[in-house]
Amino acid sequence: KREIFFRPTSMTLWCVMLLTIQSILVHTCAAIAHNSDELSARPQPSHVTDVLEAASRSLPLAPTMGMLFLAMRIFTLENTHGLGEPTQWTKRFVMLATIGMFCQVLTVMMLGVTTARKDGKRFIEQGSEDESAHPYVSRYDFNSGGTRSINLALQSVSLFGIYLGVSGVALNMALSGSFMGPESAACACATMLVLLY
Repeated sequence: KREIFFRPTSMTLWCVMLLTIQSILVHTCAAIAHNSDELSARPQPSHVTDVLEAASRSLPLAPTMGMLFLAMRIFTLENTHGLGEPTQWTKRFVMLATIGMFCQVLTVMMLGVTTARKDGKRFIEQGSEDESAHPYVSRYDFNSGGTRSINLALQSVSLFGIYLGVSGVALNMALSGSFMGPESAACACATMLVLLY
């Protein structure tokens, strides 16, 4: 009989699942808020809808990060004939990027609670643009100086986590194994597309 080898659930799978769940929850809540506004015949979206819409603008980074994490996992398995694991520091970079993504959404939610509303301006128009995945924290009027500092710190943690984590994973792939070998061409292309994104 051939022995079957079961490895524990990988860090890659955990992080991709968490990013997916986060995206589904935010988009579902935003859709419910939009529908509630429409059924209530509101002329303008509610504050809650604006906050959830701003949070959903940062979520296109999540599937891109998931694609990079899966490419890294496949790359590691290809270079170790299906038996290897990513290095510990690579796993930490994957966790760091995932935590950064959670902090990004938390930043938007905190902004919705801790900022003052400007007359005539919606929440989403105050501190973000359609193309930007990150809110401009300094454009908001805060209820107090302490909440401004908390939001700036939270956004700094999210930016640091996302970009350092993604860079660390890509660097690991570039420095280990035969990155441009014929069996790794798909992983190399996926990584380059993520970095371009």
